[in-house]
Amino acid sequence: MSARGPWCGRELPLGLGIDVLRHLGEETGAVIRDGFGERLYWLIPPSRDRE
Repeated sequence: MSARGPWCGRELPLGLGIDVLRHLGEETGAVIRDGFGERLYWLIPPSRDRE
């Protein structure tokens, strides 16, 4: 938990997530790859989730 509240998570299927990563480039933060479920997960700070 952040001092500003809980973080949010967003997930995408692997293929779509890779396309999003290419589009975002250096603007993306850390991404977690779930090799078992073939998904990508982004953790988004509370202040950015509301933008």
